[in-house]
Amino acid sequence: MNNTRTKIDWTLLAKYISGNTEKKEKAIAESMIKNSNNIKEIINDSTIIWKNSGNYKNYSFDANKAWKNFINRTQFKESAKKRLIVKYWKVAASIVILIGLSYATYFYLTDTIKIESGNHIKQLVLSDGTKIDLNKHSIFVYPRRFKPSVREVKLIKGEAFFEVYRNPKQPFIIKTEIANISVLGTSFNVQVMPAGDLDVTVADGKVAVHSKISDQQVVLHKNEKAILDHRIKQLIKMPNDNINYLAWKTRMFVFKETSLQEVYQNISKVYDVHFEIADSAILNYKLTAVYNNLPLDNLLRIIDRTFQLNSQLNGNQIIVKRNK
Repeated sequence: MNNTRTKIDWTLLAKYISGNTEKKEKAIAESMIKNSNNIKEIINDSTIIWKNSGNYKNYSFDANKAWKNFINRTQFKESAKKRLIVKYWKVAASIVILIGLSYATYFYLTDTIKIESGNHIKQLVLSDGTKIDLNKHSIFVYPRRFKPSVREVKLIKGEAFFEVYRNPKQPFIIKTEIANISVLGTSFNVQVMPAGDLDVTVADGKVAVHSKISDQQVVLHKNEKAILDHRIKQLIKMPNDNINYLAWKTRMFVFKETSLQEVYQNISKVYDVHFEIADSAILNYKLTAVYNNLPLDNLLRIIDRTFQLNSQLNGNQIIVKRNK
């Protein structure tokens, strides 16, 4: 990235956008754009927004006021001003457009919302129609309006399930600290683990996961997952064998000859509790059952009766013992 400070000639850029540059001027403008990522982004976004200006019906810009301010700031004589108005009215219009759209680009594309879910699951619908379920203890950041060329959001902490509205011309990218997840339209789960690892599981469609720490990339399809281990810096693709990965959202558990160790791990995640097992042999018991949206105490009571156990709930701690 070129961080050299570039002097911006807005008049020249306005002529460039409107197609009124001569060959030498065009080369200078293109060099200016090439050497500054900030200018490049403003030019690209402003051009796209202008072409799709119907999406911004509520946006207003006082062109007359902008033009008067421009004239008043110049040091020309009155006759020179008149010649300038006649000769460069297209350029002036471009300047107004560029200033107005640069402001609109800044206003619409930098206004972000930060959601902290706390102790509750939250549902969101973004401006493009994408639906998100945000798990407890998660932090998610998104813009009020997406850029015309790309839809970017950030999952800073926690877990979220995405149902992305399909738009091939506007890819959807989820940024985390160690990876980017790119999609067009699909449904999938993303978990940023407390230790810093990443887990991505696809329910439907196709997802690309790109590691920032190892420069690896994998493409996932339905019922596949990827785990990025930040310690060994390795991105691993595998089949998803956890049918309860969305239980935090659906409150449904499906167990098929599942050890109580795994059962309790699933319950811990969904209900935000911690188990203490008095006898480790209990963890080897196998459970086959389906539970749908049960309160925690009911769920524990059913499991206790199945295996002759006694679960004592104290706050967010559960002590499991054998019945005497």
